[in-house]
Amino acid sequence: MIVVTCPCGQVLRASEAFAGTKVTCPRCRKAVTIPATPSSSEPTDGPQTATAPLVDLKATVSDS
Repeated sequence: MIVVTCPCGQVLRASEAFAGTKVTCPRCRKAVTIPATPSSSEPTDGPQTATAPLVDLKATVSDS
């Protein structure tokens, strides 16, 4: 699972299948690039704190 934060603050979680693609943020509707490798800020097994709820990206891929 790859976790990336949109500039608007929305935390997005995507499977490795989305690596290197652009998706649309459900909060601000801007294109966000899912990095090719998992982010170093990916949550660990410990307690999680986030300023915005996580959003699972299943099939929302941006054309831009």
